Amino acid sequence: MKLEKAAAVIVIITGLLDLVLRLSTGAWLILSWVVAVYDFIISVPFLPPILTLILGFAAGLHLGVRVGAADSSTSSGSVGMPNRIYGCLEINDVLWKARADLSNLSVSRLYVESEPYCPECNTVLDGDTVYKSAARQTNIWECANCGFRTERESDTKNKAERIVERHFRQITTNQDEDYAYGNLMEKIEEDDREVTGESIWNEYVSTVDDEYLSTDCFV
Repeated sequence: MKLEKAAAVIVIITGLLDLVLRLSTGAWLILSWVVAVYDFIISVPFLPPILTLILGFAAGLHLGVRVGAADSSTSSGSVGMPNRIYGCLEINDVLWKARADLSNLSVSRLYVESEPYCPECNTVLDGDTVYKSAARQTNIWECANCGFRTERESDTKNKAERIVERHFRQITTNQDEDYAYGNLMEKIEEDDREVTGESIWNEYVSTVDDEYLSTDCFV
């Protein structure tokens, strides 16, 4: 048993020595290669300044790219700048709610809700009501909450989409006008109000004259 234990210990020690020798040999080879390259560089007079310029240029380029990326991310998502505008129209006595998703201050997606809202209590209207008389049959928008009723005209939603799209794009593209996005934000901040998707629209409505524009959706 003693001989077997001694043999095992010898095998382990031999393996460890071999591993250390291999590692030290590899490290020595790498160190020798580095020293040889360094000796070559300093032996050629024009190489050190050229390498210094190359390394400096690479470092500056890398730093510039990182700074540019940071500036770009800041400008495309500035603090306090909403990435969505909410709109409101009143067409044929009912309210239509809309929103515009923004990307780099351009409208990327436009959405108008499928059903209008009651102008009296801001409840979604029911369009399935039909009023029948001796003369004709009339489709009705009806509010289940307050009893408001008005005639339901065809193609009103498409009309709302066309109108609100025109206004949303006007806000985001005409940068020199009073109703431009940046100018609306400045007016809101000057009044110590919070800049939101709703406040942008409210300020726009107070600046532009259009019979269909409303702010009653945000009450």
